[in-house]
Parts: sequence; structure tokens; C-alpha cells
Amino acid sequence: MSPQPKNIRLRITTLAMIVLCVGAILLVKTIITISPLASTEGTVESIGKIAYGGEGFPATISFRDQRGDIYHFQVPTRPRLFGSLGVGDHVGVLYDPQEPMRSARLNQPLRIWLWPGICALVGIALLAVRGKLDR
Repeated sequence: MSPQPKNIRLRITTLAMIVLCVGAILLVKTIITISPLASTEGTVESIGKIAYGGEGFPATISFRDQRGDIYHFQVPTRPRLFGSLGVGDHVGVLYDPQEPMRSARLNQPLRIWLWPGICALVGIALLAVRGKLDR
């Protein structure tokens, strides 16, 4: 025997609210994480020939902080994400001005906002499905 329509609507609404709450938490966490970070442009200095354990080849990125000091950091490059990344390419860099070396990372908006966005879209889609059931 299938559940009653009212019960299904309640379950969908509950699931949508949970997903939206998770998305809101991820959004706030993301904003808190990136708000103190400074943004600058970096340059790919080199790409290693020995792969990290399954994570791709290490790319060394250099950048200047707000004071003009130069820093270097490494990130794994994955061919499917960085297929066109080459030595001399300019990339966005995010870093904490208080700890530029420890906090430096590539500025990848898709990676930064992906999960909050997915949660928002799934939550809204579930609410739309629930709305269709009311008709």
C-alpha cells in the first residue's frame, strides 16, 4: 500500500528544508572562510613531472601579497580540470594577508560555491515538486 499524498508532501517538505538548511550552513561557512581572504593574480612557475598519489601533477604558483612580498605554493593539477594550465599562465589566488604562505589557494569560484549552490537548487526543486503535489 502506498503512503497517503499528505504523508508524501510532508516527507518532501522535510527533506527540502533539511537540504536548504545544509545549503545555508555551507553558504555561511563559505562566506566566513573567504571573506578575510585577499585576492590577487599568480603565475604558474612550473608543473612537476611526478604525480601526487592520484591527485595529479604539482603546479608551483607564485604570487605577490599586498606588501609586494613574493610567495610560492603548490597545488595538484588534474588534467580534466586544468588541461590547459601551463607554465607562465596567470591564475587567481586567494590568501590570508596574515598568513599568505599557509593559506594560499587557487581562486576557483566553481569549487568554492558548488555545494551551497547544489543544495539550494535541490531544495528549491523539492519544494517545486511538493507544490505540484498540492494541485
